[in-house]
Amino acid sequence: RFPDGDEYPDVSGGFPWSSLTGADRDKGRNVAALINGNLATGDGLKVSVNSQTLAVELLLDKSFATDPTATNSTFNITGGGALFQVGPDITTQQQLSVGIPSVAASNLGGVLDSGTLHFLSSVKSGGANSIENSVDRGDFTLASKVAQSAIDQVTILRGRLGAIEKNSLETNIRSMQAAYENLTASNSRIRDADFAYETSKLTRAQILSSAGTTVLQLANQQSQQVLQLLG
Repeated sequence: RFPDGDEYPDVSGGFPWSSLTGADRDKGRNVAALINGNLATGDGLKVSVNSQTLAVELLLDKSFATDPTATNSTFNITGGGALFQVGPDITTQQQLSVGIPSVAASNLGGVLDSGTLHFLSSVKSGGANSIENSVDRGDFTLASKVAQSAIDQVTILRGRLGAIEKNSLETNIRSMQAAYENLTASNSRIRDADFAYETSKLTRAQILSSAGTTVLQLANQQSQQVLQLLG
């Protein structure tokens, strides 16, 4: 105990001692893997890759992930996400591919327990982790983990979509709006120049017409004066 203002503990009243000797130690490592030649990010038994052309997350089996003699596994991706054209040129640098995983209750959660994956659908009435079954077992831990995992997955997905919208789509929208405004201003200046050119042509024609009329008037006057002199 450290009374206020004291530098050293007060041991006048005595206190119990206890000792603990620990000999066990548990140390885990994140799985390391290559997917399509890309180094995957490991989190326990989960591995994920996010690149320009591929976004995938896998949950590996413990025996497969810890087997040093395991061979490569091959699988085909038969479906993909939406492809957005975010620039004027059809190139991979100006295209954005967005894949959204299934958010069905049968796919959210995915908590591994005793070699079995438990999804959010198992928490509904009649499911293995429903309120009724959890009460009967006297343990809500697994149901809580499944619900929390589903919430985390939806939150991560929302954050990813929000980042794509803000950093990619909205940025390109603002860029295109600026380009449209510049094109509109340029078009307006071109139209103004055309109007000025046409106005100058009209003024020139009016001046020539007025000058021609004046010349004809002068010619008529001179003819009349000559006739008057002869008469």
